[in-house]
Amino acid sequence: MSEDLQIERIESLNGFYDLRPVWNPLLAASQSDTLHLTWEWLYSWAAAFMGEGNRLLILLLRRGDDVVGIAPWYVRPSDRLRLRQIEFLGLPEGGSVHLDVFSKPGHERAVAGRIVEYLYGQGRDLWDLAVLRDIPSSSLFGTWFIESVSASGRYVRTRKGTYCPRLRLPATVDELLAGLSAGRRHRYRQHLRRLEKRHGARFEWIPSGAESQGEALEALLAYHRERWPSGSPRFYEFMRGAVERLTALGRGQFCVLRADSEILAVFFLTRYRDTLGFYLQGLRPLPGVSLGIALMGLSLERTIADGVRCADFLRGVEDYKFVWAREVSGSIEITIAQRRPRAIARVLADHARELLGP
Repeated sequence: MSEDLQIERIESLNGFYDLRPVWNPLLAASQSDTLHLTWEWLYSWAAAFMGEGNRLLILLLRRGDDVVGIAPWYVRPSDRLRLRQIEFLGLPEGGSVHLDVFSKPGHERAVAGRIVEYLYGQGRDLWDLAVLRDIPSSSLFGTWFIESVSASGRYVRTRKGTYCPRLRLPATVDELLAGLSAGRRHRYRQHLRRLEKRHGARFEWIPSGAESQGEALEALLAYHRERWPSGSPRFYEFMRGAVERLTALGRGQFCVLRADSEILAVFFLTRYRDTLGFYLQGLRPLPGVSLGIALMGLSLERTIADGVRCADFLRGVEDYKFVWAREVSGSIEITIAQRRPRAIARVLADHARELLGP
């Protein structure tokens, strides 16, 4: 029953830091267990992006002394209407995916119902609009949250969200390459030959804690700044914090293609359970060679031997991802709004843009 669930609001980084002992164990027991919901990932993001109007709104749901659910949210000022908009930590900057409100198994319906009661009751003055992006299509919380808001007669809108290309890895490298079409297999091998013959490139796997990890991170951030010169300094702060915390747990590593002392391409990879996540890449374009296809393929070959069973290429439609991907995981976006003039105006404007087009 949702009536016996008590909600505690966490609004400071110190309070968020103190949740570390309970956060990951609850996440690991939940249906929503992914790296982008771990304490290390979201605390790193919050430490970089809170401030300038953004404020934490983490909801901790307790049954007695037992924490049974966590909503990892924050509130940010939105558009010229100065709306207070609830979003998941990790977005929009940072590119986090597979976000959710997570809870103990069997508590998803009660947690969703209690949160809806809170948002429209005791917590009604904290927000105007909530836009919850990148919730997995299979989320039980998402299902019960939509149902609960609808049953209360309030506005709720569900839209198709982004998707992530994925590959379930076979047991051997031979099977991996056999899964490519003949043309793609030929082009992959051709890219590797050209890299070796024209540039003397070699593949390096940099595990957590290796001395060259710092060099790889700086190369990655330098390529990112080169491509996006107006990128936010807060993003680079987030990356440094996330890399430090994840690699300390063996959940992050780099792979590079190097020619002499120059790093031509670099990936930051995350390892969580049996899934390898291709989070961020940086590369120097070379004529006649796809560094993305080559480095991704070599990384997949390397990790098969380590027992990785799934590769998640995360959000994005880059061609090199679909050389390897064989399926996609979908998401939904849920929007709810208060019955206030500015919130209603925003909802109507969004509907009008969608109907009329750009």
